[in-house]
Amino acid sequence: TKELEEEIQNLKKKIEEAEQDAKARQTARNQLRQAENKMHEAARTLFNTERQLDNLGNLEHRLPEQPLEKAQKEVDEKLQQQRRRCTELSQELEGLEEVLESGECDRCGRPIEDHESYKRRVGETEQNLNQAREERDGLKRRKSELKELQEELETKNELEQERRDAEERLEDAQA
Repeated sequence: TKELEEEIQNLKKKIEEAEQDAKARQTARNQLRQAENKMHEAARTLFNTERQLDNLGNLEHRLPEQPLEKAQKEVDEKLQQQRRRCTELSQELEGLEEVLESGECDRCGRPIEDHESYKRRVGETEQNLNQAREERDGLKRRKSELKELQEELETKNELEQERRDAEERLEDAQA
C-alpha cells in the first residue's frame, strides 16, 4: 500500500505538472494570438495610412514659393483691398447712374450737358467693376485653395505620425 500511495503521489504530481504545462501552453497560445492580432492591426493601420498618404499625393509641388502662412496673409490682404475697390466702384457707378437718370450734376445741381461723357464713364466704371469682381473671385478661389492645401498638409502630418506609430507597434508585436 505504501508503494501504491507513493505511486499515487507521483501520479498526482505528474498530473499537476501536466495541468500546469497545459495552462502555460494555453497562456502562451493566448499571448501569441494577442501578438498576432496586434501585428495584424498594426499592419492594417500601416496599409490604410500608406493608402491615404498616396491619395494625398505630393503636396510639395502645390506649395507657394513663400511659406504657406505668409501666402495666406497676402491673399487675405489683397482680397480686402479688392473688396474695398468693388465697393468704391459700385458706389461710383451708382452715383454716375443717378446723375444720368436725374440729368443733374450731383455736386452743383445744374443740368448736365455732356450725356455721352457720363455714359462713357458709366461703361468704363462697369468694366472696371466687373474686372475687380473677377479679381476678387479669383482671390477667393486662391484663398480656398490655400486653406485646402493647409488642411491637407495637416492631414498628411497626422497620417505620417500615425504611420510611424503603426510601424513601431508592428515592430513591437514582431519582437
